[in-house]
Amino acid sequence: MWGYVHEGERTVAAYFVHWTVGSPDHFPNIDFLFGSWGNDEVNDRVLTSWVYNPHENSFMVIDSGARPAAKSTLCSHALRREEVLAAPGLKGLASRCLDAVWLQDERVRELRAPQ
Repeated sequence: MWGYVHEGERTVAAYFVHWTVGSPDHFPNIDFLFGSWGNDEVNDRVLTSWVYNPHENSFMVIDSGARPAAKSTLCSHALRREEVLAAPGLKGLASRCLDAVWLQDERVRELRAPQ
């Protein structure tokens, strides 16, 4: 599934969630493309990727180069884990977007740990 994260009228990111239905051992991945939206001449979108471990009810940033979104023409640079961790502003933005998608997008309800 996919969608957009908005802040007011501004699009902050596009996101993609991948999981295997009924397979709890296949941990879900969430990818975020951050950058300019609405102007196709600007190609500054960077990809961050996260994996969810349901056994620990936690997320971990991972290298995004092997993710399907990294091959998209929308992506100008797929970030390595170290690049995301070294950019506190980007990591903070990604964390806020991750929280928004995880808590507000009802399509991921089945992935959330039991409350």
